[in-house]
Amino acid sequence: PCGYHGSTKKACLCSPHGMELYYKKLSGPILDRIDMHVRVKEVDLKKMTQQQSSGESSTVIRQRVLAAHHIQLQRYRTTPYTRNADINSKDVKKLFKISPSAQLLLAKGAARHRLSARGYFKVIKVAQTIADLDHQNIIAPHHLAEALQYRHY
Repeated sequence: PCGYHGSTKKACLCSPHGMELYYKKLSGPILDRIDMHVRVKEVDLKKMTQQQSSGESSTVIRQRVLAAHHIQLQRYRTTPYTRNADINSKDVKKLFKISPSAQLLLAKGAARHRLSARGYFKVIKVAQTIADLDHQNIIAPHHLAEALQYRHY
């Protein structure tokens, strides 16, 4: 509730019970509708204002995203869909290819994280998007592992 949980600059003053009550304000069904849960560390102002960046440039990232979008447009050209997030659960099985080892990982991950049906299919859709960014037609275990980590909250 104080906003400093996980901060390296200021101590969180909340009790464990207070944090639990705060997180319970978001119900499971609401959280289940969010595709990706990502914890983001605070930004160091000094590092943010420096010119040099060690990561990919925005131009390179944009090109990868546009290529993935093009892959999706081609995949769905004969369907009413335009992107992975739009697909209903019954069409996921028809339109996505999941390797046998990725299917095994999905089953284990779904059980371990106690995914709902909605969460299960959201993991597959996110994994397909990761595979698209990787220019792969089949969802591999590493695509699924990354997608599963985004469901953990």
